[in-house]
Amino acid sequence: MFTIAILAGFAALVASAIVQLFAPSLMQRLFRSRKCPYGFLHAAAVFELVAAAFLVVPDTRIFGISAMAGVAAACLIIMVYNRRFASACAAVALLLTV
Repeated sequence: MFTIAILAGFAALVASAIVQLFAPSLMQRLFRSRKCPYGFLHAAAVFELVAAAFLVVPDTRIFGISAMAGVAAACLIIMVYNRRFASACAAVALLLTV
């Protein structure tokens, strides 16, 4: 069961990073509408890929889990800052499972 959760987290992080890296015009508009800095899109994608890499290796899995919690916390902060409280529920649920 734990392995399935780790693989699901890995898949979610990699999918999010791929979307951020290969759909930059759409993602740039979304990040700009939320008043994020210019390079934040690429920094978030790299951070998610590093967290996914940590999740795959059993010896560094705890670092991957904490990095994944950091990604979820950053999402939560950005959503609350932009007053998107309904969208923040998903980030809260993710933080509760980590």
